[in-house]
Amino acid sequence: GLESSIATKKKQHFLDLDAKGRLVVNEKDVILDGITPSEWSTSRSSIAEESEVLSSSLFLITHHSAESAQHETELGKLVTCNRLLACSRINRYWMGPAFGVCAKDVPIDTQFLLVELSEDGPYALLLPLVDDGFRASLHYGGNNINLVCHSES
Repeated sequence: GLESSIATKKKQHFLDLDAKGRLVVNEKDVILDGITPSEWSTSRSSIAEESEVLSSSLFLITHHSAESAQHETELGKLVTCNRLLACSRINRYWMGPAFGVCAKDVPIDTQFLLVELSEDGPYALLLPLVDDGFRASLHYGGNNINLVCHSES
């Protein structure tokens, strides 16, 4: 009955990284494609793991083989994007918005990327965070569709 339905739903996730290296919403909409498993892993919050509802959050964690003060890691190809809003640092204390429809429109030092997956939603938020003494940001990778995660200490 209801308990088995909840147990089944608990195993499914609204947002997931599949075995092909694709970040997928609702098992059908691909947000990012080409996430390299050797460079990225995933984690969910303990609240999402214990919850009986579908999880809509996922942490992507980058891994680097060599120690360095800066790292550039390809995040993948932005596949599904109707529109986007990117907030990037324009100087030390201010951020400015940029609007667009593809990864090419994501400026350097983006701190907040909101992607409208289809007209009138759903939305995905890509938010680079500070971790292990490194701050992160996103930017366009230069080949028309790739996003890059830049991290520096």
